[in-house]
Amino acid sequence: MTVTIPPSLLSRRSKPTLDRVAWTSKFALLRMRPRAWGLDLCRLTCLLGLLSSAALTLTWAQTPTPPASLSSAGLPSTLKLGAYVWPVAQSLEYKMALKTHGFTLPASATMEWQTQGTRYQAKLEMRLPLVGSRSQHSSGVLSPQGVEPLRFSDNQRRELTATVDREHARIELADHAGPVPLQKEHQDALSIYFELAGLMGGLSPPYPMGQTLTLPVFMAQTTEMWPFKLISQEPLTTPMGVLNTFKIERLKRFAGDTQHVELWLAPSLGFLPARILIEQTDGERIEQWVQSQKP
Repeated sequence: MTVTIPPSLLSRRSKPTLDRVAWTSKFALLRMRPRAWGLDLCRLTCLLGLLSSAALTLTWAQTPTPPASLSSAGLPSTLKLGAYVWPVAQSLEYKMALKTHGFTLPASATMEWQTQGTRYQAKLEMRLPLVGSRSQHSSGVLSPQGVEPLRFSDNQRRELTATVDREHARIELADHAGPVPLQKEHQDALSIYFELAGLMGGLSPPYPMGQTLTLPVFMAQTTEMWPFKLISQEPLTTPMGVLNTFKIERLKRFAGDTQHVELWLAPSLGFLPARILIEQTDGERIEQWVQSQKP
């Protein structure tokens, strides 16, 4: 689904009018922000999340019929709960290019997704030569209501961990930055990729092109609201060949937001990202392409 940035502890955006919908979207993006040759490794966070205690009105498929397989060229979906269809366990390798201050720096990333019954484990690791690596982990359960993260960690120079207390409906952020209220379908910065994959996997045509949704996502020390728009369905040329993808754009999170993010989600990857593009208004740019897929 797939990856990025935290301006403030709470969203500056007002909550939209709530309505009941067949399914509610959440998902998460990568955000990396290199700091020139002093490279304090990229600022990197993953997007995707939900709305407080409800969601935007959407006209997405009301009674989706998940396909038996996502693509003859990809891995079949085998785990279905409610309207969600998640991809099978897999590992995706990515090539990255970080353009900053006139330099283009190569990097790589690995996204891993494992399930055992209704439990899941996810990992995202990014590697930048001569600088080091950054890893994020998410674990929790899968339910008919979606991905329910219980623990999220972000490790660069030290590990920062946020934990979810569902009994008391709160999130304990790292370094005593919390607690903050747990929203109805809250995601962390990594689980949102897989929440989105499950949501998209459970849909059937016609897809709701042009529809928007606003979602909250928590990171190790912050929580934000992110709005997304489903733009188009288009072919994407990758080292794995030409993949059918769904392009999603993250809209401005708040007035003065300087970051623009686009995702291309591929059914043959279980609706995980085939490409990610992050651009800053100051010219910094990060691109990420899928290179291979392994069980």
